Amino acid sequence: MVPLYFSTLNSEEDKQKLSAIYRKYYSIMAYTVGKYLDDEYDIEDVVHDAMMKVIDSIDIIDTNNEKKTKVLLVVIARNRAQNFLRAKEKQTLYETDVDYTGDFCADDPLDLVISRDTLDAVLKVIDSLSDEYRDVCLLKYVNGLNEKEIAELLDMPQNVVKFRAYRAKRNLREALRKGGLF
Repeated sequence: MVPLYFSTLNSEEDKQKLSAIYRKYYSIMAYTVGKYLDDEYDIEDVVHDAMMKVIDSIDIIDTNNEKKTKVLLVVIARNRAQNFLRAKEKQTLYETDVDYTGDFCADDPLDLVISRDTLDAVLKVIDSLSDEYRDVCLLKYVNGLNEKEIAELLDMPQNVVKFRAYRAKRNLREALRKGGLF
């Protein structure tokens, strides 16, 4: 399967990067997709689709940071599995035209990270968010992607990403206040 992927890349550096990603993270991506799908052929198709998205985003993937790379690939795989299920069930994604731009909180909750314990507590709260908010939160605040990049990675309109980022930030702030961290 890797030679097929290589045919879409131009530079040798990108081919080596993709090869390393494939060898190291394919099983993690398949495991993630397997949480949503039972059929091994569907799993393989969805992971293939996720790898094609990885190829499209190869320039923003930092393979030197294994944690960020793993988070990014798991989010892509999970999103592709959810898209597959949605398509299979012929559901439509609700889109909003409301503009959620601007600063909603003077203090960004992630600016509170001053120690490893606080970071661990914040990551636990992020992990407790629903998939749709957790993915955007991880990609925006942990991986440092902007809303346009997130929208492209997750194949959704940018206004949906803005809305989810706003909601994730609000939910994160509330959970941190309850935990006494904010």
